Amino acid sequence: MRKTTLWALALSFATTFSQAMYAQATRLVLAEEFTQASCGPCASQNPAFNTLLQQNPTKIIDIKYQTSFPGVDPMNADNPGEVSSRRSYYGVNGVPHAKINGTSVTNDCNAYAGAPACFSQTDVDAAYNMSTPIAVTVTHTLSSDLSSATVDVSVTNSGSSTFTPNGNLYLRLALVESEINFPTAPGSNGELDFYGVMRKMIPNATGTALPASLSAGQQWTNQFTVQIPSYIYNYGEIAFVAFVQSDGD
Repeated sequence: MRKTTLWALALSFATTFSQAMYAQATRLVLAEEFTQASCGPCASQNPAFNTLLQQNPTKIIDIKYQTSFPGVDPMNADNPGEVSSRRSYYGVNGVPHAKINGTSVTNDCNAYAGAPACFSQTDVDAAYNMSTPIAVTVTHTLSSDLSSATVDVSVTNSGSSTFTPNGNLYLRLALVESEINFPTAPGSNGELDFYGVMRKMIPNATGTALPASLSAGQQWTNQFTVQIPSYIYNYGEIAFVAFVQSDGD
């Protein structure tokens, strides 16, 4: 199973959140969950998991990948390929499965590695308190007709020495819908409300290659022009999540 290092993360809503630039950057923890609208265990574990995430808005942000199994899920049908790519990247073969900063949730609740039910406030705090030299900012502007967005991302080594990861370093950028609400359950597990749903990876699930190393104070910037998919449910819920991830370790 691939284990990756996730160094830094930033989030852009209509109003901007950005990481502060310190000698060590303030970490915003990334929770990636593979879940599905027809998965019974997802329906039983997601309510508490989502509540915990929502109780820590300044510490953690989520990306939910709606998988193609075990049943029907219209959100997966909108973009199955990129969900599959991220699932294969991590070697996830069952749902629900949660990754925190690229690593499966520890099985300390007599469940299984990756079980969202095992994730606790103690785990949130521990992940949040891990230091990182990499700071990320992301902002976006939607076009007046809502057909596209301009997304500006910067990655900065805010540490005092050169940063050289073990392996290839990528910026990964996701367009998410922060909340999707259905009047009737879209799958068979009864869930009506879905949060942080990945709708498009930009430019794709691989992401954008970053320099092999970043010297102290060095900043990398890029501007992305993103076509907003026609399958978005609510344009008011559009957000962008940017994170920096090393594939080598």
